[in-house]
Amino acid sequence: MIGLCLGLAGVVWAQVPTADFTLAWTHTIEKIRWEEDYRVTPDGLLLGEAR
Repeated sequence: MIGLCLGLAGVVWAQVPTADFTLAWTHTIEKIRWEEDYRVTPDGLLLGEAR
């Protein structure tokens, strides 16, 4: 299974055991919600959709 590991300076601080995930936030200037769908592949992260 492919998962996502997030870290900094060689220290893992989050592991997500999934191949698909969505990042979502509110844009600080436009004040609108923004979402990006990603897929973890053997070649790296691939952006699937941004809205």
